[in-house]
Amino acid sequence: MTKFKSRRRKLKEYMLPEGKTAAAFVRSLSKIPGIRRVSSNKYDCTLYDSFDGRAYGDGVLLAWIDGEGGGVLQSMSAKDTVLLWEQSMAKPPPGFGWTLDQPDRLRWLEKCMGLRALLPTIRLSMNRQSFRWTDDEDKTRAMVHVESIAILSDGDRVPGGVRVVVEPVRGYQRSVQKLEERISHEAGARLDKQGLYGRLMEQCSVEFARRTSKLDVPLDPDLQARDAIVEVLTFLADVMEVNEEGVKSAWDTEFLHDFRVAIRRTRSLLGQLKKQFPLDEIQPFRDEFAWLGQATGPLRDIDVYLMEIPGFEEMLPSDFRGYLQPVNDLLLRQQKVEHRKLRTVLQGKRYRSLMARWREYLQRPLPETEPGLEKDLSVVAVAKKRILSSYKRVLKEGWAIDDQSPAEDLHEMRKSCKKLRYLIECFQSLFPADQIKVNIREMKQLQQNLGEFQDLDVQIDGLIGFAEELDINDGTTPLTLLAMGAVLGNLEHRKREVRTEFKSRFASFSSDENRMRFNELFKK
Repeated sequence: MTKFKSRRRKLKEYMLPEGKTAAAFVRSLSKIPGIRRVSSNKYDCTLYDSFDGRAYGDGVLLAWIDGEGGGVLQSMSAKDTVLLWEQSMAKPPPGFGWTLDQPDRLRWLEKCMGLRALLPTIRLSMNRQSFRWTDDEDKTRAMVHVESIAILSDGDRVPGGVRVVVEPVRGYQRSVQKLEERISHEAGARLDKQGLYGRLMEQCSVEFARRTSKLDVPLDPDLQARDAIVEVLTFLADVMEVNEEGVKSAWDTEFLHDFRVAIRRTRSLLGQLKKQFPLDEIQPFRDEFAWLGQATGPLRDIDVYLMEIPGFEEMLPSDFRGYLQPVNDLLLRQQKVEHRKLRTVLQGKRYRSLMARWREYLQRPLPETEPGLEKDLSVVAVAKKRILSSYKRVLKEGWAIDDQSPAEDLHEMRKSCKKLRYLIECFQSLFPADQIKVNIREMKQLQQNLGEFQDLDVQIDGLIGFAEELDINDGTTPLTLLAMGAVLGNLEHRKREVRTEFKSRFASFSSDENRMRFNELFKK
């Protein structure tokens, strides 16, 4: 778990037995000498995390408390009831706009979330009664909070039990143990080491895991090839549908990214594993997923450009960095237009029909006899055959590229590398994990080079197009065009460097050692 500079506070949480009310507990609590009621109030609590639970995965919980005295953002340990830090916050801004008052907290949040937005995950409503526990000199030794919990879900209030929180004052931790013993033994409260927030988020962890786009489906090596491939294709359909609402609502750009990756992987598998399905049945789906890929492309391109703007500005002298704002404004306008178009597509009959028919097809048994299909081959045999074939194609294309080869040859090789990587990731559970990771790592290094080359090519063409769209009379000055020209020069320079780096990257990928590793792992 991430360590923060702020001082940690250990709280103790207890849950009352089912059926015991807060009123009954308060009557028992009031019998303890030194207990005095301080206040009674209501407040709402919202637990925040990314769609895929990144903060929880890093061992941190984020809770925004909305009470009568104002809002407070709390950070708790996900493993126990340690309060890591807290700060006043009137209301959590949507998406990325958290304003944290300590640099280490902000750095953690940016590193942990990446491009993901913080979203409300669980909403609670609390009725709290607070008590002071004092010594003989009327000095507060601890605060005790008794909270009746309701979980808010789809407009309903689901009872969540009664929580007791003991918050020792610094210097009184040892004496507070006596209070805790009485709470536990006399009132029947059960110590909750993980804490309410941690337990609730743990229940969400299964859903977090389901939301990942990581292609790591555990396959039974004894399965026939088509049955195993259907498992993978079903997983990819799940990824698309679980990200669909986030794409329509534009919560963050990663929803569309994961949605598109699932489409590409689906198309790639259908194209490379043709002999597992009747062509006349599968071709309409290939055509429809190609249409869906094209429909999602324009918005994703704009998302990427917007993410690149800060990097473009870093290429410029400080005095010129503000002059790219008209480009940013143009992209934001186009982003809104393309998002509306894509939302219409995802709400339309064609998309809904595609997903319904695809689900139905994946559940349909294959006929016993089908000419031309490799129906009886094991998934391991098909995986080895297809991966080796795809690997040899990448090698052939790479060996054919020299200094005079056009950029299109590198772009085509990039596509072949993606297809190979999708195959390896699709079937990775069938092979030793340590060996398959080495192969994927080698693939990534080559792909990074080819991907950057492609990105630079697209960025250069895009900036030229944006320059043609900008209205010189609409806030665009000649200095904006001058700044864009400077960025283009930097991009062209980097493109030449990446092209030169391809030689060494491919030499490593095609080395005797690496070819032997591939052949040994995937030999028939």
